[in-house]
Amino acid sequence: MFDAISTANFSLIELKTVNGRELSNFLATADAQNSTYKDIQLSNVNLDEDFTKQKQVIVDFIVAALDNRFEPMEKDPVLKAASLIFTFSEWPQDRNELATYGNEEMAFLLENFHEILERNGCNLDVIMDNNREWKDFKAYVGRHKATLAVENFFIYPDLKRRFEHLILVLELIPSFPLSSAVCERGLSAMKRAKTDWRSSIKPEMLLMLLFITVEGPEINQFDTNSVFNHWWSSGRQKRPGYNPNEFRLRGLSDPGMAQSDDDIDDN
Repeated sequence: MFDAISTANFSLIELKTVNGRELSNFLATADAQNSTYKDIQLSNVNLDEDFTKQKQVIVDFIVAALDNRFEPMEKDPVLKAASLIFTFSEWPQDRNELATYGNEEMAFLLENFHEILERNGCNLDVIMDNNREWKDFKAYVGRHKATLAVENFFIYPDLKRRFEHLILVLELIPSFPLSSAVCERGLSAMKRAKTDWRSSIKPEMLLMLLFITVEGPEINQFDTNSVFNHWWSSGRQKRPGYNPNEFRLRGLSDPGMAQSDDDIDDN
């Protein structure tokens, strides 16, 4: 993850001195002498310049925005510990270094998430008691790290049995939130569902409405007929005395409202 951020920064900084693909294609296609691009007249554009100043300003703004957004993540102790432990390609080759590698980081993760882990059946003593399961894990990774991926521990049954408790720590990695956007969208959906006019809505109904809003289908894919038929045939209490055929039946029973076949034909 951190490498991806650094790679993006390198690519952006490179654009300060080297034209990107789109700008190169534009300059190659444009007619500098007549200030045209694909027969379109351009104004206020000097095609003889290489846009160096503009590129530097734009790239500096983007790099500053990325640093402002992701730099705190690089300093987060939880993310740093998880990155160090589960980036197998960066593990040391030397056995003396590997013997103590990641011990402090693993202890930090277990301490930080001990409530969640214990609630899901993780025995921390099995991992930390003389680093038994953790040592076995390091020995296995040290032998297979060239071809090993974290996903292997969830796929192969023998590994799942061998590292029964440590796998629960591995499962924490995909749950690390990189932003609060999902939570903010959920709060916005709650505001739309529970307005001032619906302040007495029950929590159960609010939860169902939020599930529909957040996880439900697109509005153009929503089949209202099937929902209505399910509700109507569910046996739940409807409006007291409500009969969907009431008005039609009333019209047929009222001589003043009933129409003959001749009247219908005349109309």
